Amino acid sequence: PTYVNIITAVDGNDALIKYNENKNHIDLILMDIQLPNIDGKEVTQIIRTIDTTTPIIAQTAYAMKEEIDDIMEYGFDGLIKKPIRKDELLLVISKFI
Repeated sequence: PTYVNIITAVDGNDALIKYNENKNHIDLILMDIQLPNIDGKEVTQIIRTIDTTTPIIAQTAYAMKEEIDDIMEYGFDGLIKKPIRKDELLLVISKFI
């Protein structure tokens, strides 16, 4: 069996703190776009200033092509639309790990 450690954050500030504390042990980031305090797009931009290799997957309810194009410009490697289905999530993750 495959085991994973999952690190969760309650908002954008917490996401940055958790990233900085664990960055050497993170293989993939699932980033919600609508985080409180600092949104997921800004958090991703900040992470990208120091880490350009860890895959970051956007989670969003926005489905319009223009919105998706805008989101991807912030440095995301992939995107998954909400509501998230397990098979879709595993497929997206498998592309990066």
